[in-house]
Amino acid sequence: MPNAQPVNSPPVVVAHQQIILCADDFGLSREVNDGIIRLAESGRLSAVSCLTTAEFFEQQAGKLADLPIDRGLHLNLTEPLAGNAFCQPLTRLIRNAWTRRLAVGLLAREVDRQLDAFEVACGAPPDYIDGHQHVHQFPTIRECLIERLQRRYPGYRPWLRCTRPARLHPEMDWPSQLKAHVIGKLGARRLKVLADAAGYATNTRLLGVYGLAGGEQRYARLLAGWLACAAGGDLLMCHPAAAATPGDPLGEQRWAEYRALADDRLPSMLARHRLAIGRPLCPRQV
Repeated sequence: MPNAQPVNSPPVVVAHQQIILCADDFGLSREVNDGIIRLAESGRLSAVSCLTTAEFFEQQAGKLADLPIDRGLHLNLTEPLAGNAFCQPLTRLIRNAWTRRLAVGLLAREVDRQLDAFEVACGAPPDYIDGHQHVHQFPTIRECLIERLQRRYPGYRPWLRCTRPARLHPEMDWPSQLKAHVIGKLGARRLKVLADAAGYATNTRLLGVYGLAGGEQRYARLLAGWLACAAGGDLLMCHPAAAATPGDPLGEQRWAEYRALADDRLPSMLARHRLAIGRPLCPRQV
């Protein structure tokens, strides 16, 4: 006769997979900072990437200290902020990186300067590193970044953001899919090779790429699609703000993202796909 199951056998419980939900651009404005802090306080974020040369970083960095998040350096080489010594438009930076025409000494000093600012404001090295407009993965920059990290922190390995695109939901619009794949082609594979060789952990895949437009309803649909495709170790980036910052061309969309991420339906969306917002990566001690 077939094997009988115990009458009172416990149900099978499938553990939720942890994904990183990371907010970029902390320090850019008070509105951005307020939105990020509110979302982190309510458990809607697990990582915050900081623009250390931005006007509102140092004065509010302390508010991140007691939150259950990873704090990272959002390496900026393209945004013309007042504190930048090295800044190039993205298209020029891409061209100069691929033709190996970046001044390595100047680049190294800028990486150190932004790491210095992070340590002064946060009292510790960053838990991870990524790049504003993903510049950390470009040729010359990725090698310089890892070299500086090894010199500064010989026994410590912050994790690095990998931009390898996730399998996207069939309903995702093709411009967003194309943008995600272009970003990945700009250095994801090579950065992963270098990170592995040097002992730096990376997230598995990147979600959250789109045209940064369309309002709250469109972002909510995109968010649902990203969560449907997400798996443990993936990183979903976002750019929220508690209100639109005057003069910020992305201000209204940042506010739209905030409203979607603060929506009461987000926990049930995560549960539906057996996901949890967490911190599956950690810096390595060597």
